[in-house]
Amino acid sequence: MQKKILIISSLDDSTRAIYSILNNLSDKFDFYFLGSRGNLYNFFTEKNWPRGKIFLFKNILRFGAFKTRLFFIFKPLIQIYLFSILLVLKYKKKYQTIILVNINEKILISPLAKFLKIKVIWLESRDLEYSKLNKKIIKTFSKLARKNKIICLNSFFQKKIEKLGIATDNIEVISPGIKKQHKKYQETLFSKLAKNENNQVGRKFYTIGTITDLNDKEKIETLFSALKNSVDLITRVQLIIVGTGAYSPDNNPWAKWLAKKMGIETMVWFVTDTKNIKKWLDSFDIFVISSRFLNLDDFKNTLYAMESELAPIVPYDLGYEDLVIDGENGFFYDINKSETLTENIIKYYKNKRLSIDLGKNAREHVEKNFQIEKSLEKIKELL
Repeated sequence: MQKKILIISSLDDSTRAIYSILNNLSDKFDFYFLGSRGNLYNFFTEKNWPRGKIFLFKNILRFGAFKTRLFFIFKPLIQIYLFSILLVLKYKKKYQTIILVNINEKILISPLAKFLKIKVIWLESRDLEYSKLNKKIIKTFSKLARKNKIICLNSFFQKKIEKLGIATDNIEVISPGIKKQHKKYQETLFSKLAKNENNQVGRKFYTIGTITDLNDKEKIETLFSALKNSVDLITRVQLIIVGTGAYSPDNNPWAKWLAKKMGIETMVWFVTDTKNIKKWLDSFDIFVISSRFLNLDDFKNTLYAMESELAPIVPYDLGYEDLVIDGENGFFYDINKSETLTENIIKYYKNKRLSIDLGKNAREHVEKNFQIEKSLEKIKELL
């Protein structure tokens, strides 16, 4: 009989790395979702897994001082409502373990679950600046964190949690992994897109690529600046950005306007086909990350890139230190200086052997240390 696991989340935009973990554990565990209607709720709907909606407030991380006061005023009433739900889930539905995803439910539900002797696991999957949060929220969060087991999906998250005074023994770092199954895609998708000014297909372009969400202007500006700086040094260089979001050209003309303003509009391609990640990776010469905070979807895409023998170029001090060894299987750069990104791009372009050797090292590192089977075994032990 499958063990029943309750997942509670008030997040609107859960990372896809969580979906992969749940999907791979679904043969061993019976998952049930409760929370707000967001990405995770939609995932359960697509899988036709049991789910329900409960009131947990909107994300309190975005609350100002007034809304935070209201949260703590109404907190006891909300907890009475949640306690009645937990009673049914434990004694009638037989759920004995809860995974809490966002700070809302960690504050609201953790003490109730402990009282009912339900096992509680916190999942830390986001890059949060705890020092900038409301002091009362942080004080409550820190106090409860000391009493619960915490799974951090990156050692970068662990370091931030430990700064709150949480003992290392309470924290388990389990990085997202990938399945060892990637094979080179024979058809070059980029060859269908890359065209010269005469609209002729088939000319070889040196391709800088990234796969990421497009909800941040700065990451696009960083990529555009690096591309523009590379134009005089790389013959027929182009940039493919695979992803969707608020600043995708389908939703906002800003990115195309900026490309035109910088004189690189014929060198930039925006692609919304995020379902064929591995196929796009085989069309890239270089893989780049330009986010200013750690996003686990970016981290996992970097794993896929390295498995495809692309030695990535990533920002330093953002949580990629466990994955990338500078100069051995990729390079770090200063996210605040696009010229440092350009320097590494040029380094690969001028030295094909370096690119090949570091790419092989990247694949070996991922195959040795970031296979999903290892991550799943650790999670199974905790559950």
